[in-house]
Amino acid sequence: MMKMLMMLISRNHGRMKMKNLLWYD
Repeated sequence: MMKMLMMLISRNHGRMKMKNLLWYD
């Protein structure tokens, strides 16, 4: 589930947002 969210956010907001999610996760 997290991976799917990260992929969607990565496409919408970019890599920076994905990195933030990775740190939080």
